[in-house]
Amino acid sequence: MVDVTGLIKPGKPSIAPTQSTLKVTGRSLCYDLESTGLEPFTDRILCISIMDVNTLEIKSFCQEDEQQLLKDFFDEVQNVTKFIGYNSQSFDAPFILQRCMFYGIKLTKEFLDIKNQVDLRKHSLGFFLSFNKFAKGRLCQWAEKFGDKVETPNGSMMPKLFLEKKWDVIEAHCREDVIVTKRLLDRCKLCGVL
Repeated sequence: MVDVTGLIKPGKPSIAPTQSTLKVTGRSLCYDLESTGLEPFTDRILCISIMDVNTLEIKSFCQEDEQQLLKDFFDEVQNVTKFIGYNSQSFDAPFILQRCMFYGIKLTKEFLDIKNQVDLRKHSLGFFLSFNKFAKGRLCQWAEKFGDKVETPNGSMMPKLFLEKKWDVIEAHCREDVIVTKRLLDRCKLCGVL
């Protein structure tokens, strides 16, 4: 686990990090993944980062061997009861599920239970008010609204970074995304959205 101080430079205005108050037993994590593209049948996972919402510790699984990356991820999340992401029900969770199926890796029951998946995109964009699945809004836009200065390339650069073997840059971007996800979780809680 790594100290997150300094990974995202706060600007103004900024929301102060707070402890989450999700009422769950067990461990809750913000998570994000980086991949070479959007299609699980032809693309692969490069990195998965997780942040414990109580301790704020971040851990990343970022390596050449995707099968081992996924095994290590599921070894780590054995006691997790809430998986919190951004666009995670539409992208991250299904991508992880399909890549695990290719390798024959067992997923946890908690990860597969839709009640344990919290997609902040749906909450923060008012999906449950309008059911508009086409609502626009990206995680980097929330970072800008919070006054954060994102220091790493965006997700569209991941295929190029993968070919250049820039694992440190891929991991840094994934870590930034879980930090912004946690800040958005805090804002959703503050505003009564969660």
